[in-house]
Amino acid sequence: MDFPESVKLDAKRRAHYQCVVRRRSVFLHVRHIVPQEEDGPGILDNAAPLCVECHDLHGNDPTKRKWLREARDFWWEHCAKQDADPAGLTLLARFDQLQTDVTAGRRELAEVKTLVVEQLRWAISGVSSASTAQGVAQAASATDVQLSHLEALRHVWPKPST
Repeated sequence: MDFPESVKLDAKRRAHYQCVVRRRSVFLHVRHIVPQEEDGPGILDNAAPLCVECHDLHGNDPTKRKWLREARDFWWEHCAKQDADPAGLTLLARFDQLQTDVTAGRRELAEVKTLVVEQLRWAISGVSSASTAQGVAQAASATDVQLSHLEALRHVWPKPST
C-alpha cells in the first residue's frame, strides 16, 4: 500500500526534512522499508525519508532493511532531542513542498525566487546574530545547505523547450 500524504509528511517532519542516512534535505522520498511488492504497509513504522541517492542505493536490498530501520530510528530520536529552529524547519518544509511541486510542474518561477530570497535572508540573519566563531560556522553551514537546495532545483527545473 502506498503511503498516505499524512504519513509521508510525518516521516519527513520527524527527520527534520533530512535523509535518515546522509542527513541531506534535498529531494526526499519516503521509502517503504518492506517494499509494497512484499505487502509492506503504508504506515509510519515502515517509512524512511531518503534522498534520491540513498533511495536508489538502499531501496531494493533486503539485507539492508534492518540497518535502514535502525538508521531511521536513530535519526528520528536524535531529531526529537534537538532544539530545532522553528523558522528553519518551516523553510525546510516549504522547500520540500516546493521540490515536490517543481518536479510535478505545479510551481512558477516567481514562487521559487521568493523562497530562495527567504532562505538567503534566514542564512544572513543567522550569521549576523552569531556571537561566537562557532555560531558563525554553524550559520555558514546552514548557508551551504541552502545552496545545495538551489543546486538541486537547477537539476529538476523544467528545461526550456527549443
